[in-house]
Amino acid sequence: MQNAGDPNWPYHFENALAKYGPHAFKVELLAVCKSEKEFKSTEYFWQLFYNKKANKDGYDLNINQKFNPILGSRFDDLQKFNIPKYRLTTDLLNGFELSDLILKYKSKKAIKTNSKNYYFGLTDLFKIKAYLVEPYIHKCLMLGYTRDETISYLIKSGFKMFDKDTINQLQGLNYKQNRVTPEKLFNNILDFLYGPPRRRSSSSGGSRFEQLREVYFINPFVEYLKSIDTKSFIEREVRYYRDSLGHFTLKDLESYTIDANRFSIIEHLIMHNIKQTEIGIQLGLFERNSEADLKHRGTDKIRRYLESRWKLALETAGIRYSIKNLAIFLKTHFLNNNAYTNYLSRND
Repeated sequence: MQNAGDPNWPYHFENALAKYGPHAFKVELLAVCKSEKEFKSTEYFWQLFYNKKANKDGYDLNINQKFNPILGSRFDDLQKFNIPKYRLTTDLLNGFELSDLILKYKSKKAIKTNSKNYYFGLTDLFKIKAYLVEPYIHKCLMLGYTRDETISYLIKSGFKMFDKDTINQLQGLNYKQNRVTPEKLFNNILDFLYGPPRRRSSSSGGSRFEQLREVYFINPFVEYLKSIDTKSFIEREVRYYRDSLGHFTLKDLESYTIDANRFSIIEHLIMHNIKQTEIGIQLGLFERNSEADLKHRGTDKIRRYLESRWKLALETAGIRYSIKNLAIFLKTHFLNNNAYTNYLSRND
């Protein structure tokens, strides 16, 4: 203690003891160690523990600056090795690849070890991403979302790995990384989760996502519509009425107001952006592998039905008639779609 108080003396505790006196300190036995290795790790643990408090007990601030908000971070080995799960998950959802993570955290071992601990023993980042997004994709399929609606929902839910701008920014930070496009990543994840496509993409309803939507939504929804006696076509003429407030209704020739439950199967499927070819298959107008001429006659029948029933209504409302605009029109102005909501409630 003879050099205590000397600013060049390296033993800070002795300096503090000399400055404040022995009564300023309390000695407490925290652990008994059986080896030097155990002693060092135990000492480090208690230093971390008390420094984290950032109060009068957190005395030795020099040993660990990560856990003490007063001093911030010094990026020591322990900190680099410990990547919080929420941070690693956020990076993965933002489209980070292994090389991106290494650039950020400076430790491949830390990334592999934490991934294995956090994600059920997995270290393959693609598989981790796929399992993280799986329940969200399945929800969209069950709700009947289109591919575009699904990707939009995923991006809004935090899966920025499907956002082109986010991936472009990431590529700018790590231009050497060879990345797949968000569209290709989405397809690869679908193949990994649900298996390869059953049909070639050139066939009717052949897109990878549409094939899945057929299985998880279109087929069961059509069966439900048939079970509640929804007609394939409704031949009654529809007329458009607008009241003094600008609100409008649709009525048939007998002046019955048309609501969503009195639509045909065609309208219900159009509302969910299902293609006319798939509608024709669901109605039995032709088979999936039928000749092109038969498919054309079937889809033309659907087209003429929709045009005769809805074109005047849309044009009277100042809306250019198209199948896309009709789908928006039906979803926007006939929100009391009990057939769809009742169908979803059966799956809850």
